[in-house]
Amino acid sequence: MPVRRLVTARHQTAAQLLVDGKPAYTALKLAGYSHWTARKFSYFLRHSWGLREAIRLELKRRRHKMRPAPKGKKYDRRLVALAITNYCLPEDHYATSNLPTLKLYADEKRAERIAAGLPAKAEAPAEKFTENMASCPSCGRTVDRNKLFLNESQTGYICARCAGA
Repeated sequence: MPVRRLVTARHQTAAQLLVDGKPAYTALKLAGYSHWTARKFSYFLRHSWGLREAIRLELKRRRHKMRPAPKGKKYDRRLVALAITNYCLPEDHYATSNLPTLKLYADEKRAERIAAGLPAKAEAPAEKFTENMASCPSCGRTVDRNKLFLNESQTGYICARCAGA
């Protein structure tokens, strides 16, 4: 699925606040994001090309590198800085999907499991399921290719619901 490559004003505001050193939750809330989005900063960062690009542009504009500071008394901002340095990669600028970032995260988790002495989780066999699936041109539902019917004009295939079967 292609990524929406757009940096909005909310992304820019959040990036400025994050680079200024605000906690991730506070920065996202002040930028206008909901409580539910703000509390899952790493998830939002991995799934939002616009926020990653806004942070990259802000760091480049300020000629600043995000370094994890020593642990403070009240809030630990090292995790935010580490997430930014791990996921805001320059190669991601030309990405057409969030897949490289999501694969990087999955590889990190797999490496953590192996380092802890646990077996690595096997990847889901999603390709096997999706290779025999097709979408109905009439309604857009995803159905098995073997369960498609010829349409009334005998020129294409449609799903059982559209065929009236």
